[in-house]
Amino acid sequence: MKDNLSLANIWRRLKGATPSFFNKIAWLCGICSALGIGIMALAAQYPAAFPEGNFWVHHSSTLFVVGLIGGLIAKSTLKENNL
Repeated sequence: MKDNLSLANIWRRLKGATPSFFNKIAWLCGICSALGIGIMALAAQYPAAFPEGNFWVHHSSTLFVVGLIGGLIAKSTLKENNL
């Protein structure tokens, strides 16, 4: 069976069993996303404590996006490919 790019195939991959190494990568990416969201929320809540030119405030959205995309890619691997 041909492995095509369809929504059903992507959904099957995201719900399937993931190898342990990629589970750890997905957790790490989730932590990166949570840190990015937390920094953005704190910067919005307390602008005096987190100035706009701060390195972490400037790169918090990048940290969130990298964590989100990395987590999705890591979660899309399968233990056994029964196509």
